Amino acid sequence: MERRSVSTYLISSGCIVGLYQIALVVRLDIEAEKPKSVLLFSKNGNSHRFMLGNDFYVDSLINENNIYILGKSGHIISFSLDNKNSPDEIAQSKVEWRINDADEFGDLIRIRKIGDDLFCGGQCGQIYRLVSNTWERHDCGFRDYESPDFEDIGGEDKDDFYGVCLAGETYHFSKGQWKRIDVPTNENLLCIQHIQNQSVCIAGYGGLVMTGNDDIWRLIGHSNEKNYWDLALLEEKIFFAHGKGIDYMKNEKITAVEFNIDQKLTFHRLASYHNQLWSFGEKHVLFLEDGQWNIFEPDL
Repeated sequence: MERRSVSTYLISSGCIVGLYQIALVVRLDIEAEKPKSVLLFSKNGNSHRFMLGNDFYVDSLINENNIYILGKSGHIISFSLDNKNSPDEIAQSKVEWRINDADEFGDLIRIRKIGDDLFCGGQCGQIYRLVSNTWERHDCGFRDYESPDFEDIGGEDKDDFYGVCLAGETYHFSKGQWKRIDVPTNENLLCIQHIQNQSVCIAGYGGLVMTGNDDIWRLIGHSNEKNYWDLALLEEKIFFAHGKGIDYMKNEKITAVEFNIDQKLTFHRLASYHNQLWSFGEKHVLFLEDGQWNIFEPDL
């Protein structure tokens, strides 16, 4: 089968399902009047497609063999990707939700697992938590037309986590309340992840990297032309994706990854799972194996 031209698709997100098993959220025929979104599940050398919907699906995560896919207009879809399931069983496992408040308060941006709970967040301080198969508000009154837009959320558990925004705005949710905290930057903050105990790592524009919690932060990286879109932990390293590549941090030293691949690549999202690290760019998928980066070519 002839491969689809890279100009006609956009990979918006990806997840690691198992060993060399990944799920991609892909927007097809992007030059058409009504592009379509699909879930592409690559398993044992075979790829299976599952239709999503008309929303622009922007993020995804895996939780206990279930993939959750977030649309920016408030649609959320899940499928069971258990290895025992056939493609027909995966299709039949589809569950859909609609967060109607997104019509009023704006786009949803990220879906995250924080502790044992699933959350999604976005514009105007929107935070929702999956409780008994229902997405419920978890902003505790913070949501408002004048509230900042959460670019990402992350932390230790449902009672202790953070939301990062543009212009350095950072908020801490603790004891049922949100408060703005002081951080040593006014750069746009784009991604956050829990790293250990109560500490998180935050990254964003200008190569900014900082770690800490509450009002105690350590600024590690800054003042370069890279904007870090996503981050992932693998063993003793934290990896950061930017527009032209990936950097990693070990012992507070940031180093650029060398790919040794003779072509121009795209980078956007990162995912790690059971000693695997994958990069999901808008046009390219790569994985790290035995210290070497390799290209994975999805059947699009």
